[in-house]
Amino acid sequence: MNNDSIIKKLNDIFKKHINYDNINKHNDIKLRKSKVDLHDLFYFAFKYSYVDLTKQEIINSLNVDNNKSIYYTSYVRKLNNINNSIFKNLLNDITNLHLQIFTPKDFYFYAVDGTYNINESYLHMLNLSIFDVYENIPIDITCHGSDSKNKEIKYFKEFLESFRSNINFHKCIFICDRLYASYELIKYLIDINAKFIIRIRESQKDILNRKIYSSIKKKIKNCY
Repeated sequence: MNNDSIIKKLNDIFKKHINYDNINKHNDIKLRKSKVDLHDLFYFAFKYSYVDLTKQEIINSLNVDNNKSIYYTSYVRKLNNINNSIFKNLLNDITNLHLQIFTPKDFYFYAVDGTYNINESYLHMLNLSIFDVYENIPIDITCHGSDSKNKEIKYFKEFLESFRSNINFHKCIFICDRLYASYELIKYLIDINAKFIIRIRESQKDILNRKIYSSIKKKIKNCY
């Protein structure tokens, strides 16, 4: 696939998702055209992911380019009214395009991690991300409610189930920290034929020697 074809496919993806008809299908609050251009709004959202860039710096640049004078709060208010599913669907389509473009590797290294932020009610919310280490792109990002604390393994398994048709688990190596050192998760990863590197706690160093998991130990030996 040449560069022109890739750019066209990317443009088609953005056109598909970034339009008022599509956004309003997913929104409780219906958006309408305003002084904040929709494409500038998404540019603002994506640009803010850059390190060392402030919201005001991005808006200043947009105002200069568009010969406008719009406060950054106008962008933030409009952005807050866009359902997260728009970004989720956009990410899924871009990720699938990425997987189509690049030649399959011997193995894919996916880092798994969860972080917490505070919502408008000052309640902790879990954000779980799956990241392609070599390609430096997110494969999946999910946000969960205030009842999601300490449920990283549950949502990681949900990701694995939802991506079964998109990912060849036999060629995946999932990298997880010790929070994911669970007998249940290790057995599950082995059952779906996925490889993994999981840091374990000191108290779990005999994880493969316990009689109850002798069958798992045998399967792990057969994986390598």
